Amino acid sequence: MFHSIEGTILNKTNELIILKLLNLGFEIEIFSLSRDNLEVDKNIKLYVYDTLTQDNNFVFYGFKDYDDYRLFKLLIKINGIGCKGALNILNECSAKNIVDFINENKINELSKFTHIGIKKAQAIYYSLKNKVQDFESSSSNYLEAYEFLTKLGYSELIVKKGLAKIDLTKDLQSIVKEFIKNKNNE
Repeated sequence: MFHSIEGTILNKTNELIILKLLNLGFEIEIFSLSRDNLEVDKNIKLYVYDTLTQDNNFVFYGFKDYDDYRLFKLLIKINGIGCKGALNILNECSAKNIVDFINENKINELSKFTHIGIKKAQAIYYSLKNKVQDFESSSSNYLEAYEFLTKLGYSELIVKKGLAKIDLTKDLQSIVKEFIKNKNNE
């Protein structure tokens, strides 16, 4: 089992990157929030989770952030989530914000993720509530910013992805300004 890998990015698509290490090219699936800042021909270190699929193919999942990697490994152990489900959750929200939802008992927020209903949200909460205390936590500004930006007309998915890229320890006004600036630069 691999823990981390460091190499040069040869290619990047919407679903994965090809990472060159010792003249080998590793195909690594990357979730979208982690993929945004990756550049071809740049050297990078990724935390990786490797698994063998039912059809005997190796699949590597890569994470720039150690908390994303750790949370992914916790999520896939929950019945009904799996690797793709865990990636979908991390595509919509940062590990820091998910940990906040768990620490603050916000099961309704967890249930808003794609393909996660109230039952799976409860399973996530009860499975992880005692396992995420040592994760870095963001401020509760996330919910204020989320509510404000969705009231401005931004879709929930756009807001979740945008807020995952922002330092949420700032005040609400700074968070909103940075979100709008980032959206205008896309």
